[in-house]
Amino acid sequence: MFSILIALVAVLTLVLLRRPAINIQTYFPDTGFGVWLWTFFIGALVGSAELISRYRDNPGAALSSRPGLLFIALNGIASILALYLMRHFKLAGVDPSKPDQDLVLQALLAGTGAMVVIRSKLFTIRQPGGNDVSFGPAFAVDTFLSSINREVDRRRVPDRNRRVAQRAHALRRCSFKEAAPFLTSALAAFQDMDEDDAKRLRDEFISLATDEAYAAYTDEVKFYLVGFDILTVFGEKAFDSLFDSLTDYFATGEPPH
Repeated sequence: MFSILIALVAVLTLVLLRRPAINIQTYFPDTGFGVWLWTFFIGALVGSAELISRYRDNPGAALSSRPGLLFIALNGIASILALYLMRHFKLAGVDPSKPDQDLVLQALLAGTGAMVVIRSKLFTIRQPGGNDVSFGPAFAVDTFLSSINREVDRRRVPDRNRRVAQRAHALRRCSFKEAAPFLTSALAAFQDMDEDDAKRLRDEFISLATDEAYAAYTDEVKFYLVGFDILTVFGEKAFDSLFDSLTDYFATGEPPH
């Protein structure tokens, strides 16, 4: 979703730059440097959008991590490489020898087209046990994303653990079974919530409240478990708001107004 939004913003920006009232040569000079710069920018923007959509609870941590910055730069460099190949092999109607070439279109095609190329898989080897190994540019992308996962986790584990533990401890004398209907109903507050996430959370709430497999778990531990899922899916602000409402609910016996 975020990738589509960023791409639309990039397209709108470039369309506006092509309006007669704006001197396009200011942004794409005759030397050609401007088209390379814009190509890198669009590619980096697409890479940033992927990180934002992947790390919804705290995209800033992913964007500012070293693997994240390298991933963004990789997308920009791949876009420049795509533009070079388009010009060298005269792909998609691109011919540098012609003076009337559409530089805006070149930047747009290369900046967004590189995303498809570097995520492609040449072939996949299926191994026993379901562990498939893919070969191609996508392998490098997956490696970067795995590095970002580890880096973000290392940076955020202490804060996440402290935040969730404090909330769970504050509710230690409250019944999770009584909280489950409230938590399930609270999901309706998130209008754009992914249906798969909603179903998974609803099932988790019900299981922790009723399943005998969790009978030995204290209420504090149950709040602790769901706290991490809520924090990951909705982010810090929504997490705090939801647990504030839950605390008020137990304090007053009714949902907060």
